[in-house]
Amino acid sequence: MRMPKQSLRKIVQFLNNPEEEGGFWLPNIQRSFVWTKEQICRLFDSILREYPISTLLVWKTKSRVKCRKFIENYKSDIRLSDFFVPESDKKKCLVLDGQQRLQSLFIGLRGSFEKKELYINMLSGEVAAPDDVKYKFEFLSLDEAKYPWIKFKDLVFSDLDPVTLAQDVISRSTKTLSSDELKKISKNIGIIFKTFHSDEGISYQELDSTENIALYSEDDVVEIFIRANSGGTKLGKSDLLFFLCWQLVGTNLERK
Repeated sequence: MRMPKQSLRKIVQFLNNPEEEGGFWLPNIQRSFVWTKEQICRLFDSILREYPISTLLVWKTKSRVKCRKFIENYKSDIRLSDFFVPESDKKKCLVLDGQQRLQSLFIGLRGSFEKKELYINMLSGEVAAPDDVKYKFEFLSLDEAKYPWIKFKDLVFSDLDPVTLAQDVISRSTKTLSSDELKKISKNIGIIFKTFHSDEGISYQELDSTENIALYSEDDVVEIFIRANSGGTKLGKSDLLFFLCWQLVGTNLERK
């Protein structure tokens, strides 16, 4: 079993992208995305605080397994069937454990939550009550986002070096910043580069059956999925079979 590592900035480019190791996709045994925007913001706060965010588990396979895309622009009324992808025997990586974290990263760095994008308060950086959040993140519309709130994806995917990017963020202020505020912005830019650009950002255990199909059968993968997700509401094979059947029926009904 391999355990590759990627930067957080890079891993989101694997999602829904067949050009990157066949792409990362969600098998249809995965249920819906359930995290709230507050949970997503806490994840990004944890990352900047350099807290561990656990290892992912993916199955690299060429099997014709039903799977779907990650959601880029989340809305409460989405239908999972809108994200189904055609079955194929091409190489792909199916995420067995880590959907909520990867989906949250994808929404925050590539998409939106209920038409609002992820912003960071560039003058945050101190633990504050009542929620003990250190780095303040919020999903805001363009009209709501006033300085020092900066769109986070613009910082993570900027082509500027950290010093130049910090100067750019500082130049957007409409008032004179204090020396402490200037230091805080520069420090926060450095932390963003460190946590999102580092090749040690996130690791994933890889079950590879692309060369040897028998190494991990679909039954094996279902059992691994059950065990990997047993920390929450326990799933049995009957639950997964019911879910797969429900998806199939729902897809057929929508086609009629």
